[in-house]
Amino acid sequence: MDAATPVLQVESLEVAFREQGRWQTVVRDLSFELYGRETLAIVGESGSGKSVTALALMQLVPRINGRVTGRALLDGANSSGRIDLLTQG
Repeated sequence: MDAATPVLQVESLEVAFREQGRWQTVVRDLSFELYGRETLAIVGESGSGKSVTALALMQLVPRINGRVTGRALLDGANSSGRIDLLTQG
């Protein structure tokens, strides 16, 4: 793992839920990078999307009424290099 390469790189993350037949975006255009030996704190008001962001990165947003777009590249996860957490599984 190169020190100049982020361990986690989130690009343009968006999360939406279908409510009464319409898509409601709850996380909009979130991007950040996390490097080795760093700590990242995501803070905000209640309802600002902190938990939904974590659920999206772990692929725990229900697909029946949830939609996640963007990229979340994890470095060093396997021998082939970076993987996109949002497209695996």
